Amino acid sequence: MFGHIYKNHFLTSIRNKLIIFWTLLFPIGLSILFKVAFGNIYESSELFKTVPVAVVIEEKTELSDNFKIVADNLSEADNEDRLLDVTYADEDEAMELLKNEDVYGIIYAGEKVTLTLSSDISDANISQSILKSFVEEYNLNYKALLDVAKTNPQNLEKTLGILTEDTNYNKEVSYSNGNMDVYVQYFSNLLAMACLYAALAGMEVALGNQANLTHIGARKNISPVPKSLSTFAELLACITVQFLCLIIALLFMIFALKIDFGVNIPYMMLTILVGCICGVSLGFLIGSISHFKEGIKIGILICVSMLCSFFSGLMVGDMYARVEAACPIINRINPAALISNCFYSLNIYDTYTKYTTNIITLLIISAVFCIGGFLISRREKYASL
Repeated sequence: MFGHIYKNHFLTSIRNKLIIFWTLLFPIGLSILFKVAFGNIYESSELFKTVPVAVVIEEKTELSDNFKIVADNLSEADNEDRLLDVTYADEDEAMELLKNEDVYGIIYAGEKVTLTLSSDISDANISQSILKSFVEEYNLNYKALLDVAKTNPQNLEKTLGILTEDTNYNKEVSYSNGNMDVYVQYFSNLLAMACLYAALAGMEVALGNQANLTHIGARKNISPVPKSLSTFAELLACITVQFLCLIIALLFMIFALKIDFGVNIPYMMLTILVGCICGVSLGFLIGSISHFKEGIKIGILICVSMLCSFFSGLMVGDMYARVEAACPIINRINPAALISNCFYSLNIYDTYTKYTTNIITLLIISAVFCIGGFLISRREKYASL
């Protein structure tokens, strides 16, 4: 009997267009919009790229010859970490390149080395600052070498070694091999919201067991099949359908939109499974409250889901951090925050301590929702059917 009920409700859930839309089509559609909005921001604004620059040799001098050697070394094609992408041109060609934003600045080399920048290139502030620092450092070093050559030529070689020494007072330490793109959190929060939307399916189960709301509920209440058995089978079928929908959405984000979540897919699938369990349980609890009409229950469910998603950072990126600073207990019981934090933990941390804590918390919350829903639904009595 359990398998028969599970199979029938599974097929019924697949045919439910409203639920399929909110847990499959809506996350896919919104992820496409997120990709359009955030897709290239991290690469264009956060990651370092070689700076394109035009170099104009105004006249052949010792300084310009030395500068050309330096520029060539910094723009070697076989150097993956090269600083500059140098284009040698005359002044007219260089100005045309700068006007077309093919280069971010023009360096003039002659009796002295100078830099010309354009204020019209608004998205190249960092690159222009790099060019300015490079030119200033070159002029200072060259002047220092000239002064030493004139006053203490015997120390010229030592001074040159000091100036060319690559001294770094900072040590780069990587605490994670994950994706550092901060905009990935929006996709994680989107998946968390979709897990909560699985509550619509859980509510359908609860409504289907209430004789005062649906004809199916009336028939179930006079059926000889134990109510707890049929309810559990239907909840399990709902979780299966919602899990499959969200897995399709996840794979679409990874392989179609090329979203790098920085984690192993199996762990993400486990997170989605637990998230679906929590979402369905939430819907079952709210739907079991028989004192409200169906429309009011759906309204409560949507409000709860959106409020949880808001506090997890779906609408405002740093909202999770704000809540953590003001009232951290909210993040500990917010299902959306816990789900998105699972993705974050897998991406950032090398251990699974925090991830395991979040998963266990979600399972406990799901158990509370389920037990509450069963207790409420079992107490319902009908004078007549």
